[in-house]
Amino acid sequence: LAVQLASQARDSVSADRPIYIAGSISTVRDAIPFKHTEGNRLGRGTANEQIPAAKSKANYREQAQLLAEAGVDLIMLEMMVDRERAGYAISAALETGLPTWIGLSFQREKVHGTLRLWGGAQFDGWFGQMTDVLGDRIPRSSLVSVMHTLTEDVEESLHLIKKEWSGLLGAYGHSGEFAMPQWTFDTSATAQAYLEHARRWVPTGAQVIGGCCGIGPEHISLIRQAL
Repeated sequence: LAVQLASQARDSVSADRPIYIAGSISTVRDAIPFKHTEGNRLGRGTANEQIPAAKSKANYREQAQLLAEAGVDLIMLEMMVDRERAGYAISAALETGLPTWIGLSFQREKVHGTLRLWGGAQFDGWFGQMTDVLGDRIPRSSLVSVMHTLTEDVEESLHLIKKEWSGLLGAYGHSGEFAMPQWTFDTSATAQAYLEHARRWVPTGAQVIGGCCGIGPEHISLIRQAL
């Protein structure tokens, strides 16, 4: 249904350029146990246990196939924080034959201030382990993005990825704060402030730039005009 709605929205505008629809798949709920509390919209119960590997692989394959059959133009894998589960998701996306983009989310560790993958995992060697799991199946034509990462941390995150990835790069940061059970955008970056950050992403090699939580049409419009 989501793909159908996106298709209707695309067909309702007269664009002067192609408009592509991406289907999103994430590992974050599968990879990181979440504590559920009263009022938490993420779910019910006392804890979310990690899904068994066999079931996880089947889930990713089913979701990727459903998106492909519904008519998406590419698969966007988002918040790939756990190497093992990311391997399942990447494999499932590649099986569809669609272009596959990989999104990595970073957050700054509070004590030492180092950047780690969302949830606390170290990034070093991430692509090396993916090669061990998938071989050379990740095509160089794939795009790897820094996404759902604080806007001010995106540039450094891009440099971390470039140490292990020589292919295409993208960036779409977030702005605002997460206060259970939802995001609040009172402190979101202005369109001009976001543009100034985006200007620094381009020299790192980022060729596709967008926005995540807290970034809206006014931000994207200004970026399109200015970059």
